Amino acid sequence: MALGWPSTVEKLQTKRREIYDGPVVRLVEATEEPFAPYQPVILDRYGDILIEPTDFLRVKRLQSRRGSWETAYQYARILVDILFILETADGGVGIPYWRINDDILQRLRGVLTGPKSIKGKETGNRGIKNATWNTRLSLLLQFLLLCERRGWAKALIGVPDDTRAFQVNLIQADPYPIHELELPEFEPDEVVIPQDDAVEAVEIGLAENVTTPLIAGRNRLIFAVMDENLRRKEAANLPISAVPSRAHLQSLRANAQATGMLKAVPIRVHGAKTDRERMVPFPLLLVEKLRDFIDYDRAKFRPKKGEKAIFLSFTDGKRLNPQSLTNMLGLARKRALMNAAAEGADDIRLADIRRFHGHVLRHRRVTDGLAASLEAGLDPVHAMTDMMESAGMSFQTMLRYLHLSQERRKSVLIKRGALNQAREDQVMKSLASLQMAQLDALTPRKSRRRRRR
Repeated sequence: MALGWPSTVEKLQTKRREIYDGPVVRLVEATEEPFAPYQPVILDRYGDILIEPTDFLRVKRLQSRRGSWETAYQYARILVDILFILETADGGVGIPYWRINDDILQRLRGVLTGPKSIKGKETGNRGIKNATWNTRLSLLLQFLLLCERRGWAKALIGVPDDTRAFQVNLIQADPYPIHELELPEFEPDEVVIPQDDAVEAVEIGLAENVTTPLIAGRNRLIFAVMDENLRRKEAANLPISAVPSRAHLQSLRANAQATGMLKAVPIRVHGAKTDRERMVPFPLLLVEKLRDFIDYDRAKFRPKKGEKAIFLSFTDGKRLNPQSLTNMLGLARKRALMNAAAEGADDIRLADIRRFHGHVLRHRRVTDGLAASLEAGLDPVHAMTDMMESAGMSFQTMLRYLHLSQERRKSVLIKRGALNQAREDQVMKSLASLQMAQLDALTPRKSRRRRRR
């Protein structure tokens, strides 16, 4: 039995032509608010819309604070991945959603969190982290709850009591479902930033993965933009209007040559998480390259009418999806690992390259920027608040990015001659004495309800 819903199972699906290997997600254009301009839909292997999961995406978007199609698309990708696993379960017989129970969820957790290999033999498991599993489980449970409440399934999911029993038994249903199969999450105290040469190796791999000069040039600019403290969605959505005109840039360059002082260019960025705009200082040279790309190369991507983003897909002329940037950098890391292995790199260097991912660029920029400000003698409060404003984050979040005490970063800065050990010790003592309330008061943010998963 293929995955679907009762009304479609009655169709003789074996006589229909299969288009896909299983459930897939597709983006469709939408004019109805709040679903414009795009809304993800989920199709079965025959190309028909799966009503329940597609409706679930609409509900999630309506309930979302921002209601962005990008977030709905990420939800769709997660849900489709789970549905695909269920459809291919039991030797291809498949498990429809209305037959999911606690035992099936236990098996699903094993597939997703189990080790990828044992003694060098592939297991077919995913090996995802506990936090990733909890996110996927929560989304699946929310979907099942919607099916139960819409009447598409009966006694499927709920909190059991003396009078009711369910196939999927929850500890709590509202505001978010909680299940006993959730795993404990352990967050590391620090995110280890790869060495600079490991980041450079990934950048080289990025260039080697593309043979078309036009696309290679676009990818280099995306890498450079993300390296200026932008999240992947902020880089993907960076609009043409954010880049100053050529005449303005020429005046800035002339002023720099006349005074001998090269100043950064403030670029207006729409925050991916805060939904507020902030000014991010970009090097003049990078902004000039962005202007050249807009004026001379962007049109070659055949932009779709009304598209305002700088970076476009060569396939359809639309702005790149943030996930495309993650995939692009993941392939670049893979190429860098292949190159390093061919050069006889040791395990330490290979492990350093494996640490790279797109968000590492943001970690590195915050760390280096803060270190530079403190080493230049800027007051710690001002250094922190300046970086918090530029990065668009709170003090609590900033602490997760603060790697000044990390020995690896110290060694790098010492080699550059940019770190004075006595000065850093004094700075760290000053930071330790600061009150969080002082810094939070300087950078007020909208309160956000913490979701329990």
